[in-house]
This record gives sequence, structure tokens and C-alpha cells, in this order.
Amino acid sequence: MNAILICPADRPDVAFLARSQPLALVPILGRPLLDLWIADLAAQGAKRVLVLAADRPDLIRRFVGRGERWGIPVDVVPVQRELSADEALARHAAPGTTFSAPSQVATLDRLPQDGPPLWNNISAWFAAVRTAIESAAIDRIGARQLSPGIFVHARTRISPGALLRPPCWIGADSWIGPRAIVGPNSVVETHSYIDEGAEVVDSLIGPGTYVGALTEIRDSIAWGRDLYKIPTGSATQVFDGFLLGPVHARTRQGRAGSLFARVIALITLILSSPLLAIAWLRRPADAPLFVRLTAVRTPTSDPEHAGTVTYHRLNG
Repeated sequence: MNAILICPADRPDVAFLARSQPLALVPILGRPLLDLWIADLAAQGAKRVLVLAADRPDLIRRFVGRGERWGIPVDVVPVQRELSADEALARHAAPGTTFSAPSQVATLDRLPQDGPPLWNNISAWFAAVRTAIESAAIDRIGARQLSPGIFVHARTRISPGALLRPPCWIGADSWIGPRAIVGPNSVVETHSYIDEGAEVVDSLIGPGTYVGALTEIRDSIAWGRDLYKIPTGSATQVFDGFLLGPVHARTRQGRAGSLFARVIALITLILSSPLLAIAWLRRPADAPLFVRLTAVRTPTSDPEHAGTVTYHRLNG
């Protein structure tokens, strides 16, 4: 069995989703749509998959590689425009190869196994994502049902003070801060950060998105700096990083800056040691010299640094 997958190209009603990646790579609960399709074909016994890409084929080729992650050869062929199934067969099927529609020649306009349409508009796409939550928990490694209707990845960090309302989905390597509210009817994709007191209701937070403290996202799609209001179809960009923005991974320069800051802090500590001695002598007998505090690290997409940090402050 061979298969041809046709990546969607120009879909004006969902152009917001295609700003940073082709529609074929838009994540659906933690996995790109193209990944879901190829995995489904491989499970059905496909021996080779041909991917026809008109929109940013270089990004699709970079994601697919040679098909190693699925264990079957996958070839990406750039095309000038989105082809129909008949055109794809006529132009790209090898002589003597047998195909049958729709399972082996398919346009990525829905989830595998004949799911609901995705690209009619943003509302339809969001509805399809919400509908897929329960089934996605089965094939997403690490996903678990925390309580009825609440699905959380094992690598997600959730503050004890956060409130999750069903149905909702929290993706891998995400952080939900204290007193944050997520749900109902909400999806937080991978590597996202919902800060203290933020509220996400009837909304989707795209991968790698930071939602600032006390920020309310309602009936919207928030993706990096981009914000799309579902009922009105209006879109805007938020340039206040304290409200909304992308989560940036730490860089080598950031680590070097952190080391420099630690050296300066050590020098300052040595120079201020006489003050420490005075504080020790003047403190009440039952009071500790240092107070132990815990803080949340700066938002980052690196899971290693997505937790809390403990530090000590001079008492008084």
C-alpha cells in the first residue's frame, strides 16, 4: 500500500493559523496534523508516503525528514498549487501503482479516520480540536486524565492553587501558575506558560505562548503575540510582553549572562559581609539569619528550566 497526502495551501478563512507554519504543520493537541496522518497510514500498513506541498515545502521537508520517525519512507514534493486527488494521481503516481481514495489519496483538510472539517473557519477548527481531546489522550504518550474531562500531560507543571475546569487539555512541558484558571472548553498547547492569576476560558493557547499574570483570554486563540477573537473574527498583535508573547528558549548568551551575574553577586556578598555580621549579632535569638523563599523561573521552552527556584534572603 502506498499513499499520497496533499497539504492544504491557500485557505483564507484560516489564514491566522498559517502565519508561522503551513496548515499541515498546525498542531492538534500536541502533534502536527501531518504527523497524525502519516502515523495513521503507517499503522494501516503503508509502505511509502508521498507528500505534495505547495505552502512552504522547505518547512514540511524539514519536519518530515526521510520518514524515520514513522518507520516508512516519506518523500516531500514541492508543487505550484494545491492539487486535487485526480491531479495528484495523474502527475505523481508511479506507473503500475494502485491507489484508492480517500484513504490512500487524501487532502489534509480533516483529522484521520474521517474527522470533522478543519479549515472552513477558525471556529470549525477549534471545535474539531475540542472534539478530539478524549481520543487524543489515547495516542499521546504521557497524556493522562487528571479528573473527568481534564487531560494533562505528565511533563506539565501545575501549581496547587490553579483551577482546571473540564473539558480542557494541557500539553507537555507547560506551566500553570498559582490561582490561574484554565477551562472550560480550553486547550493549552505544548511549552506554554500561564502565569499567576491568568484566566483562559473557551480559548486555545498556541504552543510556546506566554499568558501574563492576571491576563484574561476568553473566546480567543492566543498564539505568541497574535490574538484572534473567535466570535468577531478580528485579529491583533499584542506587543506588551507582560500580557502575551512567545516563550523564548534560553540561549548560550543567556547562560553566560547568568554566570556573570552570579560572579558579581558573589563579590557583592563578600564586600557586604560586615553587614551580615551586624545582622547576625542584632537579630532576635529565635530568628533565623536567612529566610528561605521560592520563586517561579523566567518563562522558557526548555523543560529543564521550567520549574521553581529556591533562594535565601537576609532576614530583615
